[in-house]
Amino acid sequence: MDLRKVFYVVLLLFSVFVVFSCSRGSSLRNEETIVLTLSQEPQTLNPVSSLDVYSSIVINFVYDSLFDVNEKLELVPKIVDSFEVYQNSTLFRFKLKTNVYWHDGVNLTADDIIYTYSMITNPISRAFNKVAQYKNVLYVKKIDKYTFEVKYREPYAPALESWAMTPIPKHIFEKEDFQNSQYNRYPIGSGPYRVSKIVEGQYIVLEKVTNYWDKESEPKISKIVFRMIKDPTVEFNALRIGETDLAGIRPVDWVNKVNEPWFRNKFNAFAYYTLNISQIALNLRDGILSDKRVRKALAHSLNKKQILESIYYNLAEPLTGPFPPNSWAFNPEVKDYEFDLMKASKLLDSADWKDVDGDGVREKNGKKLKLELIIPQGSETGIKIGEIFKEDLKKVGVDLEIRVLDWSLVTKKIDDRSFQMVMFGWSLSIDPDPYDIWHSSQITNGINYSSYSNPIVDKLCEEGRRVFDREKRQRIYFEVHKIIADDLPYLFLFSRASLVGVSKRVEGVNPSVAGIYYNFKDWWLEVPK
Repeated sequence: MDLRKVFYVVLLLFSVFVVFSCSRGSSLRNEETIVLTLSQEPQTLNPVSSLDVYSSIVINFVYDSLFDVNEKLELVPKIVDSFEVYQNSTLFRFKLKTNVYWHDGVNLTADDIIYTYSMITNPISRAFNKVAQYKNVLYVKKIDKYTFEVKYREPYAPALESWAMTPIPKHIFEKEDFQNSQYNRYPIGSGPYRVSKIVEGQYIVLEKVTNYWDKESEPKISKIVFRMIKDPTVEFNALRIGETDLAGIRPVDWVNKVNEPWFRNKFNAFAYYTLNISQIALNLRDGILSDKRVRKALAHSLNKKQILESIYYNLAEPLTGPFPPNSWAFNPEVKDYEFDLMKASKLLDSADWKDVDGDGVREKNGKKLKLELIIPQGSETGIKIGEIFKEDLKKVGVDLEIRVLDWSLVTKKIDDRSFQMVMFGWSLSIDPDPYDIWHSSQITNGINYSSYSNPIVDKLCEEGRRVFDREKRQRIYFEVHKIIADDLPYLFLFSRASLVGVSKRVEGVNPSVAGIYYNFKDWWLEVPK
């Protein structure tokens, strides 16, 4: 399981997806096939280059990782057979299982691990959400066919998690154009499924491989279809009429429909929290947003109470900073910005933004106070939040334009830093290490998309990586939480509950903080009597 930070569209739902005809959808679901859902098109099925959660979901069925996670977010060896730690936790030696094979029958060895590491650290892979975890690696060395050694320059607390990587086959990719390879769509993986068909914008079909190496963990379900639909109403209706086996549920439907007899007779409902945060990222290179007073004014203009009650129906947790409430790094002493338009107005006044011509929009040096908020297409929640935010900002003299773009265009703008404000979410790693999102070294070739730079936070992020004692690390990250909450490179929104409806023909589902698919091998389809 890939444990890196990945981003996603802010949704009311567990998922959204692109619509296709009812007849086509119903023909995909049968006694051996489960139909699941994705909210957006995966950008790539290459585990090194993937940045978004939609790609990662599919990848985790096609590729195995060195370690898996259980329902308590504990690392469990998968491809790794054993490991040892030496020299004050700066030297790790991993021994691989000898019976792991790629789908083409080639044995997976230490050469594949070392090659994967070399590509993660090669800029050509654009592995922005992974590379920072290997910054302090001195070397990775092959000991024998199934053993490799990793040496760090200094102790690195999240080291073990960083080696829960998902390896790719050296013998395939070393001959390919890495970013444009056909194997980024139809991978040669090591996991229990292979990609058999992709209909762009509609669905992806996975079929169980016949030569899966891990017979004890072999899944019971023969085929998976991932449907993609971007309309949450259509998604819920697809579940209702039997076109899908799993679908996200809007909070309004959770409150009003899941307890109705027709739902309870056919479906199970699950609500659970993962390590996730949603936010509006602010580009601090922007001439307007570089002023902290403006950012604080925006925070005081964000009516989270109204959003929580009217959109999420209280099925979300408001965020005060970069860590969600279910993370041990969350600082409970940090208070949220209260909704206060008078404070917002005073802050804008102090920043010399004034409505000189009386048209309702502030200006400064002849420039109007206009901002653009990018929201991914299909994010019903994001659009509703944006509309509430727009109306309240209008009251304090800020003209907010909402721009809805396709997910692929949103990710490009995020990568290029060509945005003022953009709404998205993070699915976070088990270890709360904030280095790759908040350290200034990650501005250019990392995932510090806001271009945030604070020398104190840099130092704390570096220190947090060297400390192994949980209580000491917690104190460090409490301080990171406090400082970032004050600096406001993001307008932190919510950690939302995943609300999922599952057909009663699907057995074995048991969601946890690890998500819903972590135990997919234990799922089975009940045969109609």
